[in-house]
Amino acid sequence: MRAMGFLRRYALLAFIGFAEILGSNFLRGGCQAMTVNTPFPIAIHTIEEILPIVKKAAETGKPVVLFDIDYTLTRPLFEKSKKDSLYKYIVSALRAEFGKLLNVSENSSEVTQVLKDLLGTHGDGEMLAKLMKELNIDKKALKRILREVLSFAAVTYFTQALIDQNAPKVIQEIQQQHIPCYGFTALSAGACGTIPSLGDWRLKELAHLEIVFSPFPGQGTGLSLCKGFLENAWVQGGVIFAGGEDQGQGKGKVLRELLQRRLLLPQGEKPSVILMIDDNEANLESMSKISKEFSIPFLGLQYKGGEQHCAYDRAMLKSFIVQLVSEFMQK
Repeated sequence: MRAMGFLRRYALLAFIGFAEILGSNFLRGGCQAMTVNTPFPIAIHTIEEILPIVKKAAETGKPVVLFDIDYTLTRPLFEKSKKDSLYKYIVSALRAEFGKLLNVSENSSEVTQVLKDLLGTHGDGEMLAKLMKELNIDKKALKRILREVLSFAAVTYFTQALIDQNAPKVIQEIQQQHIPCYGFTALSAGACGTIPSLGDWRLKELAHLEIVFSPFPGQGTGLSLCKGFLENAWVQGGVIFAGGEDQGQGKGKVLRELLQRRLLLPQGEKPSVILMIDDNEANLESMSKISKEFSIPFLGLQYKGGEQHCAYDRAMLKSFIVQLVSEFMQK
């Protein structure tokens, strides 16, 4: 395993050297004239692999490092002892939400049938789209319901765990070089159900895992950015919350706001390069396009270390939904 890690780090260093030989100005002092982003995403399998890249970037400029959180730094772990209470919560919450959406009693047969149909799709996108059309349910309304219900479930019934145990140490090592490291999540920081602040919850969970991001310039206790899909995009405790923006595009939209307002570095300085570590390639694509608009080099690093966990968690979730449907259909 150590040999593989060494080879991966060597390959990344070789990439940097190769890019410079080609005269791409990648991570050089002359990168202010660069308007074309480097080829990406570069796949990494451990968080530690970013260290030589960050070190190189810091030699001749002022880089900013952004970390996705879910399935890059952390993953949710389900507490099996809470399975029954989670089932009851999901059914109860969905009944209440769809009752309001359909303007009928949450215990009505109409709501029961909608939930049976909804759960019966097993998350199949095509079936779900067809069902929403038949029920005349707005896609945004359904997203709002599912985000709120699942966000509350994640906070109440799951604990957060590190994917890469070295991640906190890597972040600290980068910060010791006086390079800002911020978290960047698509989620909202606002209220959810009886939870007054998902932002407070997220920061508490990260601190428990010994992940503390850099203070954001001018942040204070919080900094509002721009309107997102559900809540306002928000910065708190060194974490940028994209406010529930649509996956794949939301982070790019929020990055544009950050760059327009020159908020990533003190005194409104322009980053010499932006490095983003994310498991979602669409997020890297959207942020790359925005960085290009501002003539700022962007390096997207796609984290592959969480893929196995993500696949396992999705399988577990699907199994839970199947069981949930089976039990619900019998009622």
